[in-house]
Amino acid sequence: MDSKQKILRGYTKALVEDAISKVRIAIEQGRYYQAQAGIKKAEQIIEKDKGLLGDKLFNKYKKDKR
Repeated sequence: MDSKQKILRGYTKALVEDAISKVRIAIEQGRYYQAQAGIKKAEQIIEKDKGLLGDKLFNKYKKDKR
């Protein structure tokens, strides 16, 4: 994996982890509509960058978002 790919993978990972964190906070605060929107955003990021994430991270994020 070249350095550009590593940077993009790290960026995607950060975006997904941030989205998942925000969803958990929204659920804890009872803001379910906002949580649902966050889940959709995380799903879009995961699907868009599937090739960058690789199978291991892709499957982990698909599982984590549940």
